Amino acid sequence: MKLDSVMQLQAMNAMMKEQFNQFAAKTAMVLGVAGGNGLSALRYIDLKDVLEYLCVDLTDENVELPHAELVIANLLIEYIGYKCFQHVIQQIKYVSCVIQINMDDSFVSDSPYLHVFDGLNTVHHQMQEDKLIDTMRVVVVLII
Repeated sequence: MKLDSVMQLQAMNAMMKEQFNQFAAKTAMVLGVAGGNGLSALRYIDLKDVLEYLCVDLTDENVELPHAELVIANLLIEYIGYKCFQHVIQQIKYVSCVIQINMDDSFVSDSPYLHVFDGLNTVHHQMQEDKLIDTMRVVVVLII
């Protein structure tokens, strides 16, 4: 995702840094960072006593997540769907997310690694900004 033809890693790093600085939250939870996109915004040395890594299935209705004032969920909702995301963000003070709106048939950037993502369409949900906003209105106060 770092390739000059894609630039996703660089964009996600800048966006996540802004997300962390935008909200006055004492605790934060970052969801869906399998590729590490955006994590360079964290100063790990400052978090050594409080940083906790969890590997959970967010589609499991019984999953219990730790309390956090801020949830950052970038490029995640496309893979868990609106309803699941709504369940995950209950009782969260701030939610910041980045979604991908697809303009054509493909939602994966063209690169030499394109075929690594074959089969991803079985879990992908096409995002609509208005529908996501309506979904989030049910559980959080929106600041857009």
